[in-house]
Amino acid sequence: MTRCIGFLALRSFPFLLLLVLGCGGKTTATVEGVVTVGGKPLPMGEVVLATDDGKVVSAPIGPSGEFKLTGAPIGSVSAAVSFLAPSMSKNPLDPFPGQPPSAKPQAAPPGNAPPGQEMPPDVKERMKAAEDLLKAVSPEYRDVKKSPLKYTLVAGANKITVEVPSGKGPGKPPQ
Repeated sequence: MTRCIGFLALRSFPFLLLLVLGCGGKTTATVEGVVTVGGKPLPMGEVVLATDDGKVVSAPIGPSGEFKLTGAPIGSVSAAVSFLAPSMSKNPLDPFPGQPPSAKPQAAPPGNAPPGQEMPPDVKERMKAAEDLLKAVSPEYRDVKKSPLKYTLVAGANKITVEVPSGKGPGKPPQ
């Protein structure tokens, strides 16, 4: 009887191990892409992806509109764009609308130079271009809970273009 139990335990060990550890598949995605506003690359800002159950990831947007996210949740996500301008307190492009100042990031926004130092001209130009582009964006595209931009991410590598229409009216999500 003891031999029978030992034999069964030995034979079922691999199956139990798989059951406990899972199949080892990836549960997150890497997302690379470009953010455009009205067909033009957004030269500065942040892209935010969120699931319906509240998982949120974000990444900075580079000079040509490019971004790379790691650890993104797989499945359906909404996308939004934001711009952390130098004056966050009364900024109409506030990426954290309705949240108290204590809930907002305390780090300096992108492009801010340390006190007493001048911001590089190329950064000033990128900030101005990004602000101008985002002024023409409907607020729903800056709020991940209201954004009509939807994507489906799979485990592993994903490439997307976050196409934000310019103009104040609601846009159509990408196909």
